[in-house]
Amino acid sequence: MKAKNIVIAQILLLVGVVVAGLILKSDLNEGPRQIHRIAASLAGLATVVSTGLLLRADSTVRVRLIAFSAAVATFLAGWAGKSLKGADNYDLVFNSMRAFGVIALVVSVVLLRSLTDTTQPASKPSPKK
Repeated sequence: MKAKNIVIAQILLLVGVVVAGLILKSDLNEGPRQIHRIAASLAGLATVVSTGLLLRADSTVRVRLIAFSAAVATFLAGWAGKSLKGADNYDLVFNSMRAFGVIALVVSVVLLRSLTDTTQPASKPSPKK
């Protein structure tokens, strides 16, 4: 399934973004932050694509809700990150960005698990002897 591969890429990008975000809190240089922003943008794009594919596919309501939740969390993390420049309370906005990024990562892992559970055929019980 294409969506499953995109969700895997989404998770890998989100892991990189979350780790980079934790490292970059004290480093205000623009070079490393640009890499973080680009990776975050790619993670957001992967989230939008996977959510779109899953909403159009014959997926269950549960999978659609999880995909939509991942998209919302990713959007909120990006919005908080974009708000950092003009923030009066930098720590609050940074911690919001961090929290939504981690939530997006966790929800994406749950989404992948849900996709894996629905694509595997049910096992047959072994006959009793």
